[in-house]
Amino acid sequence: MLQRRNIIAFIIGLIAVSCATVVPPSGGEIDTTPPVPIKMKPENHSKNFNKNKVVIEFDEFVVLDKLTQQMVVSPEMQEKPEVSIRGKKIIITLPDSLNKNTTYTIFFGNAIVNFKENIPITNFEYVFSTGDEVDSLMIEGHAINAFDHKPMEGSFVMLYKETADSVPYKKKPYYLSKVDASGYFRLNNLSAGRYKLFALQDKNNNYLFDQPTEEIAFLDTLIEPYPDPKSYNSVSKDSTDSTAVEPPQHSPLVLYYFIEAVKEQFILSSKLLKPNKFEIVFAKPVQSLEMRALNLKKDSIWHFDKMSLNGDTLTSWLLGLRQDTLIIEVSDDNNVLDTLRFILHKGKKKTTEPLFNRKRKNEKEKSSPKVVKIPKIEYSSNARGGFPFYADINFTFKTPIIRWEPSKIKILRQRDTIIDTLNTNAYFTDSVYQMKLVIPTQFKEYKRYGIFIPDSTFFDIYGHTQDTISNMFVTTEMREYGSLALSINYSEQAPLIVQLLDEKNMVVFQNIIHISQTIDFPYLKAGKYRLKAIEDKNENGKWDTGDYIKKHQPEKVYFVKKPISVRANWDIRHQWIIE
Repeated sequence: MLQRRNIIAFIIGLIAVSCATVVPPSGGEIDTTPPVPIKMKPENHSKNFNKNKVVIEFDEFVVLDKLTQQMVVSPEMQEKPEVSIRGKKIIITLPDSLNKNTTYTIFFGNAIVNFKENIPITNFEYVFSTGDEVDSLMIEGHAINAFDHKPMEGSFVMLYKETADSVPYKKKPYYLSKVDASGYFRLNNLSAGRYKLFALQDKNNNYLFDQPTEEIAFLDTLIEPYPDPKSYNSVSKDSTDSTAVEPPQHSPLVLYYFIEAVKEQFILSSKLLKPNKFEIVFAKPVQSLEMRALNLKKDSIWHFDKMSLNGDTLTSWLLGLRQDTLIIEVSDDNNVLDTLRFILHKGKKKTTEPLFNRKRKNEKEKSSPKVVKIPKIEYSSNARGGFPFYADINFTFKTPIIRWEPSKIKILRQRDTIIDTLNTNAYFTDSVYQMKLVIPTQFKEYKRYGIFIPDSTFFDIYGHTQDTISNMFVTTEMREYGSLALSINYSEQAPLIVQLLDEKNMVVFQNIIHISQTIDFPYLKAGKYRLKAIEDKNENGKWDTGDYIKKHQPEKVYFVKKPISVRANWDIRHQWIIE
């Protein structure tokens, strides 16, 4: 009986041990090295591969980090391989439907990391061939955004054996690679041939170009993979080895990503900004906009509109509407885009306050005079302390101005105890909407000035006016600024849009040139600046995107790699050769 109990206890112990989870040891020194593969079965780069399982053993415990986003299989298998962890081993279970005489690459990116510190083994890949040879050709390059040259991390660079233009829309690629954080990509283990290259920032993870907002890049011609330069014998200048072979030179491949211009018009967004103001954003500039109010009389004058400079954003102010809801039908170029509904005034919430309290409150409100607050025009202005001596005063109003009296605007200059009144010639930059006012004045350095505008000088579309405006300010000095003289060597035929960008990538200055010349950028605040140039092939004064079907690449953009440091009271010269 005792022996039987011992046997049962022994069996239970074995079951417990076999079911226990293997836990990596804790403690010890901080690990600063990535995992190292010490054994692979079958070996990496195996030929005549016919297994359905791969086991890769590392020198330490490993885990998988963001495997779904990192792992890429090229060419794609009919079924995705399954990857699991067992202690220090990674187990890859492959489908049975592998193609014959094909070299497969399973690229893990940085998904394999050590257990303690999450240090990855960088760009690890496992390669095998179902045929007699392992394909060894390659293609590498960089993938960047065409407009700002930022790396297109996480996008796919894809190769197709079929070369029809419709292939990226309909079929998945034969080979593909993922772009890393620096913008670098490399397609390895390729077979010889001529391929169509197409790159995609795949938003829905289906390897198809089927979303209008997906960023793409393409080559105008077919591309042939080439041997890895590292596979050639290195050749030194003094080498006398007649068997040494110098690798062929390949021009650096750079892919410029872009989003195609919208072909179908639609409304991107609409929102009520205020009870009397709404905004509609369109997918592209409107051609012939029409808005029809469905719950107003046909001949009602109910809105005042302002379109953005690029023609894709409408701001509309409502005039004299009393209803709680506005329903409008929006059309462009005689095509109805949508019917929009704006809730202008929300109904009052029902109160649970006792009736006695409500009566007392109503009596109190009746007995006390009601103060009506008259709305005032809202505006912003640059007329404040530390005003740039070379600049013009400007005002930006929140509502269109329909009537104003320019003679009331006074610019004052203080000289000791004397105050002079300067002549002004104020004007609105936009004569239709009248929302930006400019007051040109010849200011002097480090002097005290003021601006005085009495109340009731400006009246907007609602008949509202402004309170008295009275500001004093001191102008800056020339020594507070630096300057840049930029000599550009440019030989192309198209105009060149030259931009100076600040540290927030905002355009500080812009010039358009047609030949090599020197551009002066004065009055620069101390800081770092970037130089950007756009090759304006269609001469419309702006950057234009590409079109895949029409085989139009986006307009070229150039940057000076290093930022330019500007110091106060310093003049800088810089030469830029654009090639």
